[in-house]
Amino acid sequence: MTTTAVPSTSPPTPSTTPKPDNTPSQNNYTFPGNCILIRTGLILTLPYEAKDKNSTITINVPAQSQVKVTGDCNVTSDVEEISLNFFQNWTIKFMFHATNKVTETANDKRAYSLENITVNYRISTERFPNCVHPGMKRELKATNLDLFPVSSEQKSFKCSSATSIKLQDGSLMTENFQYRAFNTNTNSTNFDADGVNECAADSDSNSVVPIAVGAALAGLVVIVLIAYLIGRRRSKRAGYESV
Repeated sequence: MTTTAVPSTSPPTPSTTPKPDNTPSQNNYTFPGNCILIRTGLILTLPYEAKDKNSTITINVPAQSQVKVTGDCNVTSDVEEISLNFFQNWTIKFMFHATNKVTETANDKRAYSLENITVNYRISTERFPNCVHPGMKRELKATNLDLFPVSSEQKSFKCSSATSIKLQDGSLMTENFQYRAFNTNTNSTNFDADGVNECAADSDSNSVVPIAVGAALAGLVVIVLIAYLIGRRRSKRAGYESV
């Protein structure tokens, strides 16, 4: 799992870090224009002040049917945004930045990356047990990230491994994440099989299986060779005894 740190003020040390009750829903997020497409499961970890101690709540972003998606699909700009709206007054906004701005015609052959994340939410007794400040609105940011890069020759970024992104307080975790932005094919709501930039964590995981298989085969060869040599030695000994 990779972790990206963002400069921030130091929050109170949480006393607990509960895990989500289950894995997050794997959702496809897009909006009219389809310039941005995200497929992922999202988990928010948010510290808060409880009546008797500092605590932490872990929230899975709900199923796609419970999320309203909005965004900005100006493909000639160097910035595109997508917002996920859920619960009551909860929003996660992703801002993607391209390396250059197209001034005349749309062009999807640009390098880009995830630049900023903004999380807005309201503290409530329903989701924050024993909270001291029910009704308080909070905004957390992670800026200048330059995460999940896609080159001008690539079409999307993919990272199946869990990735934790530090916010000012708490974190946002992505699982089975894949996205594309600045797309000019407005009819496409699927990822192309080629041109995928895979994260290093996935590459490392994928290399474990071949290494394990190779090690097992090497061990098997050694065992067979030892058995052969022992058998041959016994055969020679039996020949000497018969003489």
